Amino acid sequence: MTVMTDQALLDVIRQAVTMVLAVPNDRLHAGTRLDHDLGADSLALIEIVEISEERLRAEGMPVWVDDEVLSNLAVLGDLVTALRWQTRL
Repeated sequence: MTVMTDQALLDVIRQAVTMVLAVPNDRLHAGTRLDHDLGADSLALIEIVEISEERLRAEGMPVWVDDEVLSNLAVLGDLVTALRWQTRL
């Protein structure tokens, strides 16, 4: 299994956010707030997580984020932590 750095995980998430919300990649960092800064609603968040999971699975990582965890995500860095914790990366 491939080991990814937090920055590599954040890059995957940033790509997903750009696809879903059309936010320029250079505006996205670990402290970017999902609701306030990006205006992401629950549906957009689900899409972002699904795209991120699919890309990481394509790299051979058994990734998933529980629905319970989704409701606690406030910033992009929280999603990095959730992906790392859920997969034990």
